[in-house]
Amino acid sequence: IALATNAAYALAALAALSVLAILAILAVVATLAIATIATIAAIALATNATYALTTLAALITFSAFIF
Repeated sequence: IALATNAAYALAALAALSVLAILAILAVVATLAIATIATIAAIALATNATYALTTLAALITFSAFIF
């Protein structure tokens, strides 16, 4: 009986550990995904800002030519 209960406890502990490990892996994956999305968003914002600036500069030079 003692051996059986010890085995049951060991199995339960193993199951708990594997669940924790899976959760930890999921947390890492989620963090990486969020970081990647944030990086992509930052790059997109930077390119948009650059495009906006070049468009503005083009408009200014164009209006300078007109006037």
